[in-house]
Amino acid sequence: MNHARDQALIRRQQALLKQSAVLRQQLGTHVQSLRAPLSLADQTWSGVEWLREHPLLPLATLALLALRGPRRMLGLATRLLWGWGLFKRVKGWLA
Repeated sequence: MNHARDQALIRRQQALLKQSAVLRQQLGTHVQSLRAPLSLADQTWSGVEWLREHPLLPLATLALLALRGPRRMLGLATRLLWGWGLFKRVKGWLA
């Protein structure tokens, strides 16, 4: 009687170990899909922390905007964004 019970427990343990391996693999797959959004959140938080450590940059930008005029600053910002996009594309091609 005990031998049959022991065998049943061993089979149950093996089935649970297989199920656990499958669940770990599925969890790994699901975690991979979260990698990009979590990376973006990390980068955003790093930017916020940097701005907290360097509060003069946003103030200087606002002062420059007030002194030079919003139209000129918008053109400059457009050119900077275009240049940044070009830099990222070239960097991607070279990688």
